[in-house]
Amino acid sequence: MHGRSPRRLHLPVQVDDFDVFYEFYSRDRLILPREILAEAAAGADATRIVTERSLRTLSAWMAARYDRTAFPDTFQNRLNPVRKELLKQARKLIDVPEAFIALNSWDEVADAVPYEVVLVFVMPDGLFSISSRRTGAQKAVDAIAKLLRSCNGVSLGDDPTLVSDDEFTLADMKMMRRWGDFDYLSLADSNGHVPSASPR
Repeated sequence: MHGRSPRRLHLPVQVDDFDVFYEFYSRDRLILPREILAEAAAGADATRIVTERSLRTLSAWMAARYDRTAFPDTFQNRLNPVRKELLKQARKLIDVPEAFIALNSWDEVADAVPYEVVLVFVMPDGLFSISSRRTGAQKAVDAIAKLLRSCNGVSLGDDPTLVSDDEFTLADMKMMRRWGDFDYLSLADSNGHVPSASPR
């Protein structure tokens, strides 16, 4: 869950009210007809529960293998001096499951050419409406903005925007790309904001 291996995930499953960690391999999958899954669901083992949080983590981990933005090496290198601190601030974005980024160029650029960056952080509407949660997320967003502004060759014009998922439109999504560099942090540090559990 801490991103040590992109091909392997350790995920808790509740067994008799205790968390037992299972190991998942991205390539070790079995495709079953839906009829078999439906039969299995009818006789689900109530002592083994995959929580909503774990299910969402597993889905996001699998999806990230197919939906990860490739950034120019030059841009990534310019972030290197602050990367450790970026990770530290990203850990505080536990209520922000999505970050989107736009660059003036998705290609390698000359040393004298800055990357102009636009950032949007998206919170679930239910959390965004809670002032204390929104304020906490905004502090981390502001800290990330400060770090990016300190990077040579990175230009952050406007402050990054923190919006609810109701405000983030399809048009916004088409103009931007997911900033998934810190996906594994949200997997590891999400602290279970969706506590409901259901048999799977």
